[in-house]
Amino acid sequence: MKKLSVLILFCSLFGAPIAMNGQELVSLHPGPIENFGLSIDAKLLTATPTIGKPILVEMTITHKNDKVYTWWIDRPEAEYRNFDFVLTDDQNAEVKRTAYHRSLRGEWDPSDGSNAPYIGNPGTVDLTPGQQVVLQVILSRLFLINHPGLYTLSISTKEKVSKTTKIAFSVAADK
Repeated sequence: MKKLSVLILFCSLFGAPIAMNGQELVSLHPGPIENFGLSIDAKLLTATPTIGKPILVEMTITHKNDKVYTWWIDRPEAEYRNFDFVLTDDQNAEVKRTAYHRSLRGEWDPSDGSNAPYIGNPGTVDLTPGQQVVLQVILSRLFLINHPGLYTLSISTKEKVSKTTKIAFSVAADK
């Protein structure tokens, strides 16, 4: 209980609005539970995904409700921290996560050495009805893509107020 009190005090003292990707972070108070309805659309921006090269994905998050939605986010790197990413290969096996991705998820692997979990800075973004937020991620920061083939990426918000979106793409061998 003492840790929770310290966290609440910390957030109230340092919860001043700041800018992030053109959005103003406004309050540390969650909106009503009925104010949800986020949709996620994703598209591959890399023309020819190749092993060993960055694979860029763009996500568009749209607020679909008719009321303001207060979206809890962690920063920095909100585009990585606030979503659940799952990548499967053509055998429907999950692709191994990078140490960075595991640290974002609070997971640890002996191969990570002494890397501590990635600690974020919580805040909120108020989304008005119809408002969109566009973010980009580089999949090689999240997954160890080491063989050619067909992959499927699933993306959802950590708040679980959105449906999961999926995109499929092929990765070519390095030339």
